[in-house]
Amino acid sequence: MMEIKFRQWIKRANQFHYFSYREGFLQGPAEATLSINPIYQYIGCQDKNGIDIYEDNILESDGELFKVGFEKGCFGVRYLNEEYCKDFDSCIDFDKMKIVGNIYEYMELLK
Repeated sequence: MMEIKFRQWIKRANQFHYFSYREGFLQGPAEATLSINPIYQYIGCQDKNGIDIYEDNILESDGELFKVGFEKGCFGVRYLNEEYCKDFDSCIDFDKMKIVGNIYEYMELLK
């Protein structure tokens, strides 16, 4: 069974707080669980370096950049260059991709 983990960007601390859901309770920093900041879920996969992938990570594969998201009931990716491909793809080999950032710490990748 996939471990249910989350992270939350805490703007004033300029960092992510990580927590998990176990036995019906969120476990982690109180600031994260009570904050109004968005929460992003671990997608249950790791990149080619063994790093956990969360929603809104930016991944790279063969020189292309992708943003991880949740649509139509599943996790997948969308090309950052939407002019190239606007489709959301959920049939991905995440273990062949590499995390290069996220939408908060590496905003320049979104341009």
